[in-house]
Amino acid sequence: MGGDEAVSILELANRVARGAGSGGKVTLALAPTPGKSAGRYVPDVSKAEQVLGLKTWIPLDEAIRRTLQWCAPDVAGTEAGGN
Repeated sequence: MGGDEAVSILELANRVARGAGSGGKVTLALAPTPGKSAGRYVPDVSKAEQVLGLKTWIPLDEAIRRTLQWCAPDVAGTEAGGN
């Protein structure tokens, strides 16, 4: 769903890379447009909280760790020549 933590795409990519144990730093292929804010997107989850009763309770780094763990069997199969 998202949370109230502002994270840039570069920062998110670096956190995923770190979580995956790549040890490398992610770099952007495109430079930011001069004079434009790189911006950070923070979703407004208040309606989901009010209407559906949903609440963010897993910190981003933990969510990344869990997602990587969940994807690991698929990635291993792909690297071994599977689908």
